[in-house]
Amino acid sequence: MSYGWKVTVIYILSGIVIGVIGGIVLDKMGMSAHIAEWLKQLHSKTEKTIEDKRSLKQKFPEIHKEALSTLKKFTQSCCTGIVEYSLKKNVKGFIKAVSNTKKGQITVWYDSTKSTNKEVKEAINKTPYKVIKEIK
Repeated sequence: MSYGWKVTVIYILSGIVIGVIGGIVLDKMGMSAHIAEWLKQLHSKTEKTIEDKRSLKQKFPEIHKEALSTLKKFTQSCCTGIVEYSLKKNVKGFIKAVSNTKKGQITVWYDSTKSTNKEVKEAINKTPYKVIKEIK
């Protein structure tokens, strides 16, 4: 059983909205005083404050580009997880799957004495993501 891309999108968007709203609420409640000391130290070591005098309108293209990049990485990670779940459930000899999100590829390792290449393809094709080209 696969849930499809619509449920995936709803899941992603609701997670983002809940995270943003939760962060705003916690900030308004003044909860930053309760952050663990080691986390504050880590943050202070890596943070370099640079004053940016641009308006939000001037910053928007950069914000938009970064948001799209993050969303793309996140959705690719979700897609990989969905495919890997199907492989674990449907391929008896499944060992592991490694994704290359830049190329849109997943490399699958499986025990050929327990499963066939056809079974691997069928498991992937049960998801919203399909085998387009097989690379050997």
